[in-house]
Amino acid sequence: MENEKADMRKLNVTVQCSAVYNSSIMVPGDLTLEEALQYAKNHIDEISLGELDYISDSDELDEENCDFEAEAAEIWAGEKSADTAANCDEKIQHSEPNR
Repeated sequence: MENEKADMRKLNVTVQCSAVYNSSIMVPGDLTLEEALQYAKNHIDEISLGELDYISDSDELDEENCDFEAEAAEIWAGEKSADTAANCDEKIQHSEPNR
């Protein structure tokens, strides 16, 4: 068993999953339901984030955002190009919720 661990290395993974939430948005009073739905789509950034309910079995591996532990350390230590590190920072900023 210990030999098996010696042959292992850490893979950092990004997993995407789905969740749903209920919320509300104020819409102009003279809109039909169809128009109100379009209004909500156009103003989705104004809808408050509610309590998230995880959707079972929705996990998917984001293969483009996975790396081995040593590779991640090299990026943050600046051993790879500054462009690569900047791309990582940008991905982190975009992954944070804006609401």
